[in-house]
Amino acid sequence: MQNRLSLPVGRFLLGKGPALDARQRAVLDWAEVDDHHAVLDVDCGGGELLMRLKERYCLRACGMVKAGVRQAIDAEQASQGLEILRADYSDIPWRDNSFDAVFITKGLGVSRQTDAFLQEIIRVLKPGGRLLAVSSCFFPALPLGKRRARQISESDINSNPFALMNRFELCGFTDVTMRYSRFRYATVIARKAEPVLFPASDRLAVQDS
Repeated sequence: MQNRLSLPVGRFLLGKGPALDARQRAVLDWAEVDDHHAVLDVDCGGGELLMRLKERYCLRACGMVKAGVRQAIDAEQASQGLEILRADYSDIPWRDNSFDAVFITKGLGVSRQTDAFLQEIIRVLKPGGRLLAVSSCFFPALPLGKRRARQISESDINSNPFALMNRFELCGFTDVTMRYSRFRYATVIARKAEPVLFPASDRLAVQDS
């Protein structure tokens, strides 16, 4: 008998609710969300991923679509209590430390604003919060040596998970890892660093010096 705890969370979310594409299901495999969490789905489309999470958990579900994109919020989305906003991705319209998890299932896009976008994600994540981004490739082709040499071009970002890992590390994320799902997509997972707290005795010693 398979241990329930060893199964990806997505295994329990596929039976009901709106249809999800393979990238969204790959995120669900590693989401690790729970009741009372707050999550943000970037470029959320019709909110299918958020609705699926709301069916299982009592959480705050927020989504973004690009400014200028006409996105109708239908009665089903409204009844689920989704918060979906149009916004510039370099200026995410939520307060600092708002989310336990941020999902990117449709790519970062290749632009000079990629780093600004990732810095905004760091801002709205809570300390220790997780960013999950799905690579659009099925199998990584970039050698590890190239990643270590940090010679990855902008065009690699959405075609290789190693490129995503490299960019996340450069932008200040910690614990950057990669997971494969049964859907044959790679999910890159990273955390926002938690503040380092020094013991009171150490702080007093610094002040005395």
